[in-house]
Amino acid sequence: MGPGAADISEIIPLVSEKLPGLEPASPLEPEQARFRLFDSISHFLVNAARSQPLMLVLDDLHWADKPSLLLLEFLAGQLSDSNIMILGTYRDIEASREHPLSNTLARLARSESYAREELGRLEGESVAQLISDISGQEPSQELVATIHARTEGNPFFMTELIRLLEERQSTDGAPVDTVLSGLEIPQSVLEVIGQRLNRLSTECEAALTTAAVIGRQFDFELTDRRFQRDSVAEGDR
Repeated sequence: MGPGAADISEIIPLVSEKLPGLEPASPLEPEQARFRLFDSISHFLVNAARSQPLMLVLDDLHWADKPSLLLLEFLAGQLSDSNIMILGTYRDIEASREHPLSNTLARLARSESYAREELGRLEGESVAQLISDISGQEPSQELVATIHARTEGNPFFMTELIRLLEERQSTDGAPVDTVLSGLEIPQSVLEVIGQRLNRLSTECEAALTTAAVIGRQFDFELTDRRFQRDSVAEGDR
């Protein structure tokens, strides 16, 4: 693993188990220690990729803390010319402008090796495949259509709804159509939506509440009657 093994062992205890007798890293000031750790991880990954290409997959970046995002930025800069690809995934609904990940993505976007791929909503066969992967059974066309209609193809919402459906079926033993008809929005989905709403101003939240009562389609003139303020400014929020 090279001279950085001691640093890496501080965050990955398994290294110490594999390398008994490893001397602890010499103490440094926090900023210097962080740089040494980042540099050690970078060298380790480069060495690991010498014999064959390496893909580093970082899932759910919207949950990453600031030190982890700083490490990602460091690695992206150091490994750009190496035999390594870094693939990160995140839910954009979680990454508001105030989220630390937004700043990280903005800095990463300056690199020529950076590429962003937005995954769209699932349709048709993709919906059926997701249901099959989670449930282990081939779904009927009716079930595929119902799940798609309830979630509009959003992969996260769809996954949570399928899992809840599986749970209710195993508990109640009721037919799929019966369970679906009385199925509520999964708590995990409500929590995500709630987190997003918590970041909005009181006025913007009130506007969304009014819009929800009006229906899926509405115009700003109608909301203006309720709030008596400029519709364009309210819409921009």
